[in-house]
Amino acid sequence: MRISTLNIITACLLLMSCASTKDLTIGKSIFRSTIQTNLDGTASVDGLITDIESNKPIQGVDVLVEGEQSYFSKTDSTGYYSINNVLPGKYYIRTYIIHYDPVATDTLILQQNNRINLDFQLKYTPLIIRY
Repeated sequence: MRISTLNIITACLLLMSCASTKDLTIGKSIFRSTIQTNLDGTASVDGLITDIESNKPIQGVDVLVEGEQSYFSKTDSTGYYSINNVLPGKYYIRTYIIHYDPVATDTLILQQNNRINLDFQLKYTPLIIRY
């Protein structure tokens, strides 16, 4: 699934010191974002990934921050992921795990000292094997 509207996040990130929370619902995926400030000159991204139906955390989700550089994390048993020391630049955030629809954000501009909390709710999709 490709997300077509995360403009509010991009606008806040450009302001660097923005602090806001916004829920975005696209199809059956829900994104919650909170933007704060880091003090070390790099950006960071963290959040929770849960099942959209049960609201239970999903362990083992691959979370990729891809762009000028690439960064990777996996969710722990509580569904939490964290990616630190991200160099400022333009990035996409993508999630992957078997049995769930993958999700990707539009371009996010992470600037120096930004910290973004981005929660995802993923839709379960059974694996169908055809003979």
